[in-house]
Amino acid sequence: MPFAPLGCGHANIEDIYEIDQWNKGALPESIEIFRFAKSNLRYLGVIDKEEFQDNIRTILGYFRSDARIFLMNALQKVPKDFEWTRARHSQLNEWQAEIAQEFPNVVLVNVDEFMSRPEDAVSSTHFVRDFYRQVGLHLCSAALE
Repeated sequence: MPFAPLGCGHANIEDIYEIDQWNKGALPESIEIFRFAKSNLRYLGVIDKEEFQDNIRTILGYFRSDARIFLMNALQKVPKDFEWTRARHSQLNEWQAEIAQEFPNVVLVNVDEFMSRPEDAVSSTHFVRDFYRQVGLHLCSAALE
């Protein structure tokens, strides 16, 4: 499972210490998750293209071919504090777009289109409520098409 401790990105959890998480402002609930991960998970590195695409193909294979599936891409308009994610997001979006071409029932959703202001992104993967509302409305109308 992907796990990125507060302010550490996708680093090897074995190289991260609890005190650093506290010093970065982690909440007690986050520390509990960190402790569990540190004790029970093993770092396997960052997923590569083949495994990423195989995972998506496997997931999409569970759906009927006439089911409309929406895949949201990763944000490119990332907040300044999360610039380190931009290149990886771009790579994942490219890989996802390649897979989407194999499945005529898959529609890609560009989340950047729902960013009306930089403050809409709380992090590179979390947003304010209105952002989610806009995405939801888009998905509802697109599902009816």
